[in-house]
Amino acid sequence: MMHKMKVAAVQMRAELGNVKSNLSAAEALAREAFRKGAKWVILPEFFPSAVAFAPNMLTAWRPLEGEPFQLMQKLAREYEGVVGGSFIARSGDDCLNSFLLVFPSGEYFRHDKDIPTMWENCYYIGGQDDGVLKTPTGRWRCSLLGIHSHPNSTTSAK
Repeated sequence: MMHKMKVAAVQMRAELGNVKSNLSAAEALAREAFRKGAKWVILPEFFPSAVAFAPNMLTAWRPLEGEPFQLMQKLAREYEGVVGGSFIARSGDDCLNSFLLVFPSGEYFRHDKDIPTMWENCYYIGGQDDGVLKTPTGRWRCSLLGIHSHPNSTTSAK
């Protein structure tokens, strides 16, 4: 049996490296989507920082469970919905482009982009997971921009 569900794919114009401002903008847009009935809200890749080859990107990373995650967790709990988005996340000694899918319970599921696109490898390393998020709502394939067409990517479309 199929269930209908409203999902919002947020588009925003992030300011390069301005994490505080971008998190505020993302929060406002996610809240608007939830108020309009979305049950899942997916934020853009690099929503806290945007991305470009620029010096201020060297400080745009955040801890994996830092401000971007905390914002997604807060929104998921408040609206009893699911929030996803990716950011340059520090995990251990490395930075990765981590996509998190956050549920109202606070539980999250993570995919690390496996092949940094072009100069993105200046800011993070590739991840090693298979790109499948095994969540309470089922298994979800996750692919971040540019990877779906790379023949060596674990998330390549087949």
